[in-house]
Amino acid sequence: MELREKFAKKIFGFVCYWVIGVGMLLLLQGYSGHTKFFLNDNVLMATIGATTANIIGLLYVVANYLFPKK
Repeated sequence: MELREKFAKKIFGFVCYWVIGVGMLLLLQGYSGHTKFFLNDNVLMATIGATTANIIGLLYVVANYLFPKK
């Protein structure tokens, strides 16, 4: 049980950093008038969509691992 909890915390931390990274991309894109950073709309939509799908998938896997169906 301790190993499961440790594993879940590490995955949760990874997901948090991932979301922060995507948030930073969005902030940089939002302030593109003041910076030289620019992403195409298609790249931005793909990044947001992939991040959402990966977060949902990872959390689903962790939840099923921690609370298996009997």
